[in-house]
Amino acid sequence: RERPRIWLVGDSATDIRTAHNAKATAIAIRGGYDAHEPIETCDPGPHRVLERLADVAELLLMCVR
Repeated sequence: RERPRIWLVGDSATDIRTAHNAKATAIAIRGGYDAHEPIETCDPGPHRVLERLADVAELLLMCVR
């Protein structure tokens, strides 16, 4: 049985750390709460960085096809 995929979509380093702690895929949106510091610099970093929240829908559609 395949394990369900869980994504946590967030805009801060706290969101990305929370995703990792939950064993979820960390999806970051640029320009959020921690906009003064690039989201890629958080450790551990996100699995994927998106420019806009609307990009999440496109990513979801790609995954279900």
